[in-house]
Amino acid sequence: LAQTFARQASAADINLIVNRFIETSVQIDEVQPSVREDIEVGHDILKSSFGLLMTHGEDLKENLLNKDLPTEKSNPEEARELQEVTDADWTFWARVVNDFASVDNKESEQLEREITKGIPRQIRGIIWQLIANSKSKEMEDIYETLSTIESPHESNIRRDLKRTNFIPEDRLEELFLVLKVYSLYDPDVGYTQGMAFITTPLLLNCNSEAETFGLLVSLMKYYHLRQLYLPDMPGLMLMLYQFDRLLEENTPNLATHLTREGIRSSMYATQWFLTIFAYKFPLEFVLKIFDIIFFEGIESLLKFAVNLMIKNENILINLEFDQLLSYLKNELFNIYLKDDDEGNSLEKTLNSSNTQLHDDTHHGMDYNAHLFVYDAIKDIIITPISLNRYSAEYDSINAIEKRRETEYDSMKIKNEELYRERNKLQHDYHELNEEHITVAKELIQYRLDIETLLDE
Repeated sequence: LAQTFARQASAADINLIVNRFIETSVQIDEVQPSVREDIEVGHDILKSSFGLLMTHGEDLKENLLNKDLPTEKSNPEEARELQEVTDADWTFWARVVNDFASVDNKESEQLEREITKGIPRQIRGIIWQLIANSKSKEMEDIYETLSTIESPHESNIRRDLKRTNFIPEDRLEELFLVLKVYSLYDPDVGYTQGMAFITTPLLLNCNSEAETFGLLVSLMKYYHLRQLYLPDMPGLMLMLYQFDRLLEENTPNLATHLTREGIRSSMYATQWFLTIFAYKFPLEFVLKIFDIIFFEGIESLLKFAVNLMIKNENILINLEFDQLLSYLKNELFNIYLKDDDEGNSLEKTLNSSNTQLHDDTHHGMDYNAHLFVYDAIKDIIITPISLNRYSAEYDSINAIEKRRETEYDSMKIKNEELYRERNKLQHDYHELNEEHITVAKELIQYRLDIETLLDE
């Protein structure tokens, strides 16, 4: 056990998955025994659900194979489902469900390959909840209690629901309730625009609103996503700084060009991180990003952001401010639009890595989700040790800036005091001057009176 822990601790410096697993383990160890037991009961329920789905999957596969094989033209839904059931490595995912620690320790390379392909949609919600340790009776009880209470954020939530992608019309009320309950559960965050985007994929992959709420709480609390939504957005500021530093290291020429043109990452990357790319990409993209986040942590968003910039470097480096900002906001994702030639060459590349391809459509745009994830995971190397270094740099810079702000505020207060003192002195001087003039006039009058008396 000591050797295993030592290996994991060493691997945690360079591997986001191991680092995330260790963080989760520490968090579970720190909770009260009753809470830990509650989570273990939740695990047993999820494992039971997984077993039922495994049986259903085998039956479904057998039923589909006994019929004439469906095609994209004859029955696209059945064809897709058969392809997914056939391609999924159910034995591997069973090992993940039953003993994730062992898989993480001994099969890390296969785990990364399977995550890159994407968790099978039939078991995605179960895997998310198991990895995040989110299912518990306590969360269900909290949800039931808070769901009957009014929230001051209700009007804002309902207004933003109209702008949220992916959510079916008949599930809007469920999404509203989950967001309302969370706004009551975490009053420091309350509700911030963008939270509906990250809650929708959770809702679509859970069996109940209470499960969705538990998963959202785990993401916010244990994956530190709430730091992005606090009033001063400290998590977002840190992530933008880490993004800037990664950009400097991976593509210094582009980073320099953006700086010269006066383009800051906050101008275009903020909505990437606050919505987990859901404002732009189709649901299949977003679900695959969530798959990575649950295993690697919210820091994995930086891989996708940096990858987008590198893939567009040749175009971006030749644009000036106005064109540059417009491209970063609207056209950066076009690098993953599919055409026939690109699709064929891509299929050859990814088939060699056992990666399957599917089409994704959003606002009439045909993107390739698998290539996007594949590039980000394979080409962009981000380690916990480098992120911790950037975090320390940011904390140091932030501390210096706060000291400067404190000094500035102190000087501002002193300046205001001096200003008031100056005004007081000016006022006193004005009064003394008036008194002097009055005395001088009286003196002159006295002299005139004396002269008159002498004449008399």
